Amino acid sequence: AGGVRVGRVLAGWGLGLVAGAGIAAVALVPFVELLLRSSDLAQRGAEHPVHLPAKFLFTVLLSDYWGRPTGTALAPFVNTRAFYAGGLTLMLALAALLRRPVRERVWIAAFGAFGVAMVIGLPPLFGLVTALPGFHTTHNTRLILFFLLSVALLAGWGLDDLCAARPPARRRRALIAGSAALLLVPILVLAGVGRLSADRLGSALSVAWGFATPPAGPSAADVVPLAALLVWLPLAATGVALLAARLRGRLGPKAFGGLAVALVAADLFRAGVGQNPAIPDAHAVQPTTGAIRYLQSRRPYRFAGLIPDFGITPLPANVAMDYGLYDARSYDYPVERRYDRFWRATVAPRVPFVPPTTLAAATPRALRGLSLLSVADVIQQPGDRPVRIAGLRVAYRGRDATVYANRGALPRVFLAGSQVPVPGGDAALAAVTAPGFDARKVAVTERALPGVPLVAGAHAPRPAGGARLTRYSPERVEARVDARRPGLLVLTDTFYPGWHATLDGRPVPVERVDYLLRAVRVGPGRHRVELAYAPASWRLGWIVSLGSLVLVLAAAALDGRIRRRPARRA
Repeated sequence: AGGVRVGRVLAGWGLGLVAGAGIAAVALVPFVELLLRSSDLAQRGAEHPVHLPAKFLFTVLLSDYWGRPTGTALAPFVNTRAFYAGGLTLMLALAALLRRPVRERVWIAAFGAFGVAMVIGLPPLFGLVTALPGFHTTHNTRLILFFLLSVALLAGWGLDDLCAARPPARRRRALIAGSAALLLVPILVLAGVGRLSADRLGSALSVAWGFATPPAGPSAADVVPLAALLVWLPLAATGVALLAARLRGRLGPKAFGGLAVALVAADLFRAGVGQNPAIPDAHAVQPTTGAIRYLQSRRPYRFAGLIPDFGITPLPANVAMDYGLYDARSYDYPVERRYDRFWRATVAPRVPFVPPTTLAAATPRALRGLSLLSVADVIQQPGDRPVRIAGLRVAYRGRDATVYANRGALPRVFLAGSQVPVPGGDAALAAVTAPGFDARKVAVTERALPGVPLVAGAHAPRPAGGARLTRYSPERVEARVDARRPGLLVLTDTFYPGWHATLDGRPVPVERVDYLLRAVRVGPGRHRVELAYAPASWRLGWIVSLGSLVLVLAAAALDGRIRRRPARRA
C-alpha cells in the first residue's frame, strides 16, 4: 500500500509538472528554440561540471557565516549558497521524519539529499549524474532548490503532525534532543575553529542585530561568523522552546501553529535583510547624460561599450534599453550560436565566467567586427587611456564618458550588388572577418542565390543602388529600395527563424548573408520591403498554453463535482 501511495504521489507530481510546463509553453517554447540555436549547450558541454566545496553546507545553520555580497563577503558569490531554510524549519522537518517516517517522507528527504549531493559534487553520484544529458551543461549548484523544497515539504508535514497530536514520549525526547543538537552544533564548530572571541563580541552583536556593516580587513574573518552565530542562537533557541512547550502540552495547537509561522517568517526575514537592499530611485535610474543624449541622436545605429582599464564597462549591456538605444552587446546566456561565435572571433577576448558578448575590445580586428554590425560609436569610461585606432575619432568627451565615432560602420540597411558563395559557415566567417572585406559591394553567401550576380571578391562592382530605413522596431522593419540592377537588401540584424519578408506586398524569402545577417533579394526599380517577426514557436507556445489552461480548469471542475457527489447522496 505504501508503494502504491508513493507511486500515486510521484504520478501526481509528474502530471503537475506537465500541466505547469504546458501552461508556461508560451514562454518555454520560444526559449527552447533559442537554447537549441545557441552556442551555450556546446560550450558548457566542453567544460568540467562545477560544484561547491562542502564547507558551504554550514550555511544550513548559519546563513551569514560566509558574509553577504551587499556587506562583507568572506567568499565570492555567497548568494548562490542559499542553504538556509530557518532553524525551526529544520526542527519541524526532523519532526516529520521522527513522527511518521513513511515512504513518502523518506523519498522527499532522499530527494533533498540528492540536491545537496549534486551541489557539493559528492562522488560517485556527481560523476554519474553529470554524465547524463542536461546535467552536464547546467549549473548544478542551483539544485540546492531541491533541498530547500524538500525541507519545506517536510516542515509542513511536521507542523501538521504537531498541531494534530503530540507524538509518543520516546519520540518527543528524540525530537527535543535533535533540536537541541541543531542549536548547539554551531557553537561547537566555531569553538573548534577558533572563531569564539570575547573581544569581538560587541562588534559581532552590532552586526547581528544592529544591522551594522561588518568591518573589512582581517578582523572580518572573526566578526562575520560570530555575528552569524548571534543571529542563529536566539532564533533557534526560541524554536526549541516552542517545540518543548508543545510537546509537553503547555501550548495548544492553534497557538503553536501561529507562533511557529511567525517565528519562521521572522527568521527568514532576518536572513534576507541586506541581500537586496532598497535604494532610492535616483540611485537606481541613471540620468540621461550628455553621452547618452549623443548616442540617442545616432539611432538606429548601434553602439558598444569598451572594456575599461578598471571596473565595469560604461553602460553595461542591457541598460541601454532604458534609453531606447541599440547596444550591439548581448546581456547574458543563451546567445545565438553564430552571433556568439562571430563576437568571440572578432570583438571580445575570452574571459572566464563573463559572457563574451558583453565585452568589446579596442583593437582593429574588433572594430572591423563592430562595423559589420553597424556599430557607429564606442563608449569608454572617463579617464581611461585614449583609444588610437584608425577609423575612430572622438565625437563626445565629458565627465560621464568618452564616445568615439566609427567612420567605417555599415549603414543599418544597404544594397549589395553581387554575391560570393562559400562552402559553409566556417568559410563565411573567415571571409567576413578578413581585412579589406566590404559588405556594401559584395555579400558572402553559403549557397548561390538565384538572380544575384556572382563575382570574385576582389573584383566586386559598385553597390547596385540605395536603401533607407523608414521604420525600425523590435518586431517590424520597413525599408525603401532604389535598385539599378538586381541585388541583396542587407539588414545588419541577426538571421533568425520566424522573420518573414514581403517585397511590394508579395512574400519573399529571408536569406542569410555575411555569416549572420538578414537579406532580401530585390530586382531593379523602386521597392518597399517589410520584415516582420512572427515565429512558429510563439504560435505553438500560446496554443499549448491555452489548451493546457483549459484542461487544468476542466480537471479542477470535474474533481470538485466528484468530491461533492457523496455529500449530496447523504
